[in-house]
Amino acid sequence: VVSTQSTGATYNVRKVIDEGIRISDDIVFQFLACSNSQLRSQGLWLFYPQCPITVESIRDSIGDLNKMKTTQKYVTRMGLAFTATDFSLSEEVEIQEIPERELIVGNSRFVFSDGVGCISRL
Repeated sequence: VVSTQSTGATYNVRKVIDEGIRISDDIVFQFLACSNSQLRSQGLWLFYPQCPITVESIRDSIGDLNKMKTTQKYVTRMGLAFTATDFSLSEEVEIQEIPERELIVGNSRFVFSDGVGCISRL
């Protein structure tokens, strides 16, 4: 619950953590977790719960953090699960294999390979 004593930015952050961000009547993104580095860059993870996956079920799957005595340690441990995550889409991606191309110049043979930008001499 948002305290009436909170003001300014503290109030806004606390409101997002407690109530989430309402996109429409049916869609509310809830606070999931954050890492220490995300806090420094004013970021956090939000999640739109869809049965059977909820914010609580995700937190529970990370492990039992009930023994954490301080909020800082709890946030640190929870944040470890989200530190190196990247944005992902739930769309199918079409993968097209591109064949290697050879170029022979004199006695040297070059291969244009996987798109990394390297041309290596064989």
